[in-house]
Amino acid sequence: MEITLKTIDPVKYQFAYKKNTVYKTKTLVNTIGNGKFSFFLESTEKGLELVFRNEFYTNNTSKDPLVFSPVKLIYHPDGNLFLIKNRENLKIQWSKYKEKYRNAENLSVLMTFERLYFHTPLGLEYELASNGAYVPFLLYVYYTDLKEDTILRGMDWVHTPLNLPLRIDYQAGGTKGDIIYILGVISLDEEMLTKVIADKNFQSRAKPYHYSRNFQIQSEIKIAYDLNTGYIHSAVFRLKISGKEEQIIEEIDYEFTQDGLDNIFRPKNRSFLI
Repeated sequence: MEITLKTIDPVKYQFAYKKNTVYKTKTLVNTIGNGKFSFFLESTEKGLELVFRNEFYTNNTSKDPLVFSPVKLIYHPDGNLFLIKNRENLKIQWSKYKEKYRNAENLSVLMTFERLYFHTPLGLEYELASNGAYVPFLLYVYYTDLKEDTILRGMDWVHTPLNLPLRIDYQAGGTKGDIIYILGVISLDEEMLTKVIADKNFQSRAKPYHYSRNFQIQSEIKIAYDLNTGYIHSAVFRLKISGKEEQIIEEIDYEFTQDGLDNIFRPKNRSFLI
């Protein structure tokens, strides 16, 4: 069974997202949000291109949240990476947001994010993967013979704010009618973590859990592709990173589905997380 891309108009999705990260009783992230975006996927001579365009977004942390839009990515098969191709346009959006809201109290925070977004290799890509409902899209699954035991390598990224290198392995999970299922598991990239903690620039930011690796990762990713179009129909994503002795806990739970449709992985007509 293969998933092939059809030329269609951008597909609209609705999503709901929540993330809570705590380290040593300090809350690093506590976000609940939902919204809608359109998504366009095209196979070109340069490679697979993805375009996300925001239509609506709200969360519990800001009345005017920063939303980069449109975000254009291109797939590089050699490194199995999805790289942002309109970074300069996004930097203009960031500069306008920074100038609008900066003050003496938040300037250092804004500058920290600016370094992450635009001066760290793959920084913005990692931020989008860590704190947005994009990860299930960042998988090259097309024109491949997808037997039920087929393993696919997903995107590797440094997960923020815990700064842990993670990886995803996917497996084809069978078909039902016009839907094919892809299932994913997240794990610690042990080899990359060894390289990261050997980097002198990183060592000043390293935490005890980077060295002890005394934490557990639990995850669940379920993706349903529509064989009629090659686009995702719906998906759910759950990630929990916890270590009692290291005093870390992070939980992420989000889902999305094509606008106007029920999520295949949820009871019919069940409302979103929010």
